[in-house]
Amino acid sequence: MKTAKNLTPKTYLHNYIYDDIKPLIKKKRKKVKACDFKVIEPKNYLNILTINYNVNQLKQMCKKYKLKVSGNKSELMYRIYNFLKYSYFSIKIQKNYRGYLYRLYEKLKGPGYRNRKLCCNETDFLLFEKINNLPEKQIYTYKDKDGFIYAFDICSIWNLIYLNKNNQNPYNRNEFPEDTIHKIRKIVHIGKIYNYDINIKVDKSDIDNLSLNKKIELKTLEIFQKIEKFGHITNISWFLNLTKVKLFSFMRELIDIWEYRAQITLDTKRNIFPPNGNPFHNIHFIRLREKKIEYIQEKFLRLINRLITYGINEEYCKLGALYILGALTMVNNNAANALPWLYESFMIVH
Repeated sequence: MKTAKNLTPKTYLHNYIYDDIKPLIKKKRKKVKACDFKVIEPKNYLNILTINYNVNQLKQMCKKYKLKVSGNKSELMYRIYNFLKYSYFSIKIQKNYRGYLYRLYEKLKGPGYRNRKLCCNETDFLLFEKINNLPEKQIYTYKDKDGFIYAFDICSIWNLIYLNKNNQNPYNRNEFPEDTIHKIRKIVHIGKIYNYDINIKVDKSDIDNLSLNKKIELKTLEIFQKIEKFGHITNISWFLNLTKVKLFSFMRELIDIWEYRAQITLDTKRNIFPPNGNPFHNIHFIRLREKKIEYIQEKFLRLINRLITYGINEEYCKLGALYILGALTMVNNNAANALPWLYESFMIVH
């Protein structure tokens, strides 16, 4: 004997769901003239029980709803009644469920979804698109632990957290809530149901079209977030606000710290920057004087990145970051005020 699990959907409906309409049919039912006949809608499914449709009219209904048209009058009535009844309630359930999904979708989008004026950032951190210009389908907002509301292009925050494994808000360095990726997955899933084409892939052309200054800002942000993972406070403005002269001063301070002031052993240098321990071999100040500030920034950022990532282990990467921050405190007052202990430790032997 077949169990309910082994039955076809059609057989299951007939055996367990569909109603036996014989005891439900009204004894006195009015007939419908051909000129007055209309195919009934699902919401009027009870008409099958209260109106005496003829076989031809019942078959027209079957054709309308693409049901089997063979069988006697009782079979046609049974077929139409159950189809219309359960179509009607299915539509109601679907409508309610879609309403629930949409309310959930709006809730997942965060407190700034419908009122972007609440958001404290004006642009997306990756694509630098103005928050007010982001398409509704692409925006994601949340309130952080400090009570501020931030907005992002879903594509940007997805790539930051999921692909780059960076769980820090680039605007304040606070960690994103643990359920951020889970919420974005749900938003994308519900979006598919509503045929919203939500993009989570960064278009390389979007990055290529960014201005050079924006690319440098983005690279600085990426590098400084790596430094922050070592437990330090940073601000990208400490580097980005340096003039050309100050950039040279920063690099000279860093070289002096590396070569003399911090009294770093050769073995330590090699462990921070293997294999030779000399990260400054291609820094030529005379040649750099002729270059634009953007070129110098990019060159120095590459060097900074090497000092915090090339180390043989995390402890040596941390040391590299410490020397970089120490050099920044020498040339930027805000850095010195934020890291006074570091500033004083290097100034003692300066």
